[in-house]
Amino acid sequence: MTQEAINQAKVLFGLCQNRSDVERLEKLYFATPALNAVLNNPIVSMSKKMKIIDEVSNRTNQPEIIKNFLRKSCQNDALSEMKDVFKCYFSMCDMAEGIVNAQVFFAQNPKDKELKEASEFLQKKYPDKKIVLDTQVDESLLGGRLIKVGNTEYDESYEGYLRQLERKLT
Repeated sequence: MTQEAINQAKVLFGLCQNRSDVERLEKLYFATPALNAVLNNPIVSMSKKMKIIDEVSNRTNQPEIIKNFLRKSCQNDALSEMKDVFKCYFSMCDMAEGIVNAQVFFAQNPKDKELKEASEFLQKKYPDKKIVLDTQVDESLLGGRLIKVGNTEYDESYEGYLRQLERKLT
């Protein structure tokens, strides 16, 4: 994710804290690949792009603030990163609502006990937060688990333990 996408998400979060409006925009933006292609096409004139944004926004009853955000993003040639902008925006919304989204990687399909342990571990790290786990299987871990929360990793995998041991020995 680029700094530009993060900045765009911060602007969008500052302008529009109504998550459902942004969810509607995301659905609209990615449901019509032609819209995405035209708005990111350097051959299409800026005035034509503005007319398209206005027309689509009016037909889909987008709030004025969303329409203006799209227009400004288009003028700044920042629409190509909208996938990351939406991802970052929703992450900001979750943080504001006290929700921690965590990716948990296991070497094989986790048992209920392993899921409970991962959830308890995160609850200790993030007290008073709602923990949402996204579990995935990564056979390269050999065993154990790897937890990612934003830019923070908690590596409790066998591979991670082996790397730690290697660093201690060298």
